[in-house]
Amino acid sequence: MLTIQVTHIGDVFAFDVYADGYDQSWYDQIVTIVGEKPMAIGECGVLPSPQQLDHQPRWTFFMPWLN
Repeated sequence: MLTIQVTHIGDVFAFDVYADGYDQSWYDQIVTIVGEKPMAIGECGVLPSPQQLDHQPRWTFFMPWLN
């Protein structure tokens, strides 16, 4: 289960993606929290695939952490 505590509402919501990848249930829960604000992947080791982006179209940008 994903738990997110929102302490400040800003202009963009960023979510870090680590070992569990781009879990659809996490994405679905985030969408209910974010509303209409842009959603970003703040940190990721692996970029989302085109298929993942087809199923999770609200991501506006991402910042990879590459080796």
